[in-house]
Amino acid sequence: LVGPNGVILFATCSLEPLENRRQVEQAARRFNLRIRNQSQQFPEGLPGDPDRSIHDGSFFALLERENGKT
Repeated sequence: LVGPNGVILFATCSLEPLENRRQVEQAARRFNLRIRNQSQQFPEGLPGDPDRSIHDGSFFALLERENGKT
């Protein structure tokens, strides 16, 4: 369902490799997509730290269908 030059955002709050990079790699191979960008962020901060220094872990990847490829 992704047209030429279309992009899919894959995002999870999981830190597990099987739910992140491996899933993205498998989807890219299966659906002939290019992994344009991906990033893993690990949890940081402790109770009492400033709000801006506390965050949950997450992962995202952008998968792109290059023009003319199906």
